[in-house]
Amino acid sequence: LAQEPLAQGSALVHRSLSGFQENSALPMAGMVHRQPKACLAIALAAIAWCSSSTFVVPRGPAPRASASHESAAASLPSSATQLSHSMAFGTALMLLGAVAGGRSKRTQMRNYVQQYSSEKAKKEEKWWVPQKQTVPVYDFSGNMVGQDYVQFRIFNKHTANYAVHQVFTVWEYRMREFREFFPRRKDAPGGKKEWANKGAGKARMKSRWGTLFGKTSISRPHGYDGKKTKKVPNEKHFKAISTVLQSKWKRMRVVDNLENWGEAKYYKFRTMVENVTGVNAGMVDTLVIARNAEGFIDRHWHNIDKRSFKSAMFMAGMLIPRIYFRTPEHIDPGRDGLKRLLTARRVIISREALHDLHAKYGAEDGWCFKNERQIYVDQISKLAKEYPLDREVQYETARILPASCLERQKWAKEMREKQAQEEIA
Repeated sequence: LAQEPLAQGSALVHRSLSGFQENSALPMAGMVHRQPKACLAIALAAIAWCSSSTFVVPRGPAPRASASHESAAASLPSSATQLSHSMAFGTALMLLGAVAGGRSKRTQMRNYVQQYSSEKAKKEEKWWVPQKQTVPVYDFSGNMVGQDYVQFRIFNKHTANYAVHQVFTVWEYRMREFREFFPRRKDAPGGKKEWANKGAGKARMKSRWGTLFGKTSISRPHGYDGKKTKKVPNEKHFKAISTVLQSKWKRMRVVDNLENWGEAKYYKFRTMVENVTGVNAGMVDTLVIARNAEGFIDRHWHNIDKRSFKSAMFMAGMLIPRIYFRTPEHIDPGRDGLKRLLTARRVIISREALHDLHAKYGAEDGWCFKNERQIYVDQISKLAKEYPLDREVQYETARILPASCLERQKWAKEMREKQAQEEIA
C-alpha cells in the first residue's frame, strides 16, 4: 500500500511537469528556478490527488458494536468525506499553481519585451554609434605592420538583421530582369473562326489565337508589366551598407601600399591574397576594395571592358575564382555593394579606401546621412574656423584704402607693380 501510491504520485508529478515544460518556452531547470511557487503547487496537487485515490482503504460490512462504539464511529469522518476533502485540496492547489504560472509567464514576457524592444533601445544615448573595433594592417608578405579601426553607423542591434534583409530583398527584386514575355490575347491578331458556336459539338471559339490553344495566355509573364513597384529609402540603404561593413571587422584586412600595385602578375597577387587572408585563394568569397581596383566584365557577353586594362590589380586577379574587385564608389545603393559585402567571407581593403568609407559611412559624421543643407553648413563652419573673420580689422583696412572706386583700382595697380618689382629683385 505504501509503495504503489508513491510510485503513482511521482509518475503524475513527472507527467504534469513534463507537460508544463512542453508548453513553456523555457527549459525544465529554468522553469524550476524561475517559477518555484507554480512547481510546488502542482507537485502538492498531484500528491493530494494520488493520496485521495490510493490511500483510502475500501470498507467492508460494518461489524456489530455497542452504543458507545457507534457514537465514536459516528464522530469520525467517513472515507467519502476524506476523499472529497483531498480532491478539493488538490484542485485548489492546482488552480493556485496555474495562476502562479500564468503570472510568472506574463512577467517574463514583459521583461523580454522591455529588454528587446526597439523603442527602449532608441532611448539609449547614441545607439547608432558602435564600439570602435581594431583591424590589423598587413604588408604584401603577410606581416602585421600596424593597426587601424572601423566605426560605421549601424541599425538597432535588435532589428538590424531584419532591416538589412528587407533592404537586400527589395534591391535584388529591383535589379531583376523581367525579360520573359508571353503574348496575351490583345497582343495576337484576330484570326479566322473555324467552326460555328452551335451544332459542331465543340466548345465555342473565336480563332486559333485564343488562350485555349496555348498561343496566348493571361497568366504567363508579360515582361515588365508584371514587375511590382518596390522602393526603399536611400538613407535606409546607406545604413544597411554601413551596418554590414561594421559587422565585417573580424574578417577585414587592411593592406598597406595596396594602391601602388603596378604589375598585372597573377601569381604575385595570388600569393599576396593568401598571405593576408590566411586561406587559399579562390576557396572563399573575397572582396577587394581599393581606389584603383576598377574593373568591368560584361555579365551577358562575359568579356572585359577596355577601361579595365588601366587597373593592374584587376588584371592580376581577375582569373582567381570567387574574388571581386570594387572601388569605394561601388559601395553604394546604386551598385551591388550590399550584395558583395553580404556574400564576402574575407575583405581586403586599402588604407585610402577605408578612409573614403569612413568619410561616407562614419558613425559620427558620415556625409551620406546628411542632406545638402547640413553639408553646406558644416563646410562653411570649417572655413570660418580656418579663416577667422575680425570685423574691426576689416574696418581699419578699409579706412586705409581710397574712397572712390577708380582710386582703389589705381591703388591696386600700383601695389601689384610694387610687389612684382620686389619679387624680381
